Amino acid sequence: MKKIVAIVLTLVLALAATAIAETVNVGFVQLIDMADATKMYDGFMATIEASGLDINVDFQDASGDQTAMATMLQSFVDKEYDIVVPMLTPPAIAAAAICEDIPMVFMSVTEPVYAHLLDAMDAPTAMRTGTSNRIPAELSLACAEALTPADGKTCVIMYNADQVNAVATKDGAVAYCEENGIAYREEAYTDINTALQIAQSLSADDTAYVYVALDSTIANNFNQVGEALKEAGIASYTAADAMVTGGGAFSFSIDYTNIGVMTANMVIDYVNGTSLDQMPVQRVEDFNLVYNTEVIEVLGVAEDDVKAYAESIGLPCEAVTTVTAN
Repeated sequence: MKKIVAIVLTLVLALAATAIAETVNVGFVQLIDMADATKMYDGFMATIEASGLDINVDFQDASGDQTAMATMLQSFVDKEYDIVVPMLTPPAIAAAAICEDIPMVFMSVTEPVYAHLLDAMDAPTAMRTGTSNRIPAELSLACAEALTPADGKTCVIMYNADQVNAVATKDGAVAYCEENGIAYREEAYTDINTALQIAQSLSADDTAYVYVALDSTIANNFNQVGEALKEAGIASYTAADAMVTGGGAFSFSIDYTNIGVMTANMVIDYVNGTSLDQMPVQRVEDFNLVYNTEVIEVLGVAEDDVKAYAESIGLPCEAVTTVTAN
């Protein structure tokens, strides 16, 4: 009898060891490469590697090609991967359709509910949850009214009509303007060229400032748009700090490395046995006011006033410098 028990115990331990040693395959896809994407990926990978778990990450970069991204996602299905991690909103929406039978931990999706990934931020499913990079539009517009008030002029809200996250951010800006009696006008674009045309058409005679909604395409190619707005003497309040580096005036930023860390920890928890429906969407709550010293000087905004405003709302403040326009 003792021999039988010993044999059974040995088999159980062997099976357990096999299960522990089994590699977990993660399909990771990003639509476009940019500085913030690199920070998120680096934070994600460092955390995964530090966990000591046998997790293999198949990283794929679509280089802005939606068709290529769909092919990459389908390859995750064909290889029967265990988890898919799409970075940003367009890849997450595509993954929800293509990889519907693979558990998803999305990374840095601005509005998961608006994107129809979840019914509520605190209501994940057994197949989907993740992290959000939402920076409330009201932060930027309140800053605009403090530093470059409209005073009867119009706030122009620029957004990419083809990206869900941009439309969601735009809607937040519209709501703030309506609630606070700020005159506004919406300007939709579909690519960087039409965005530049909009910027070049604006005049400081009737435009107080521009709010640019979150959009990965323009965030990575803001130089010419930022230059056009600067030359027109119009302050730009952007939804990504990458745009400030590219010539925007102001933005509220978040720690993108931390988003990668947060997403990795959710993957690790899942691998360790926690169901995704037990993990509500995680959001970054700490913000930083970022401004471009060269641009605000042209606009006539005093750096001391920017710092004083940041201090008044209890946030740290960071200066950056314009990069050379393309």
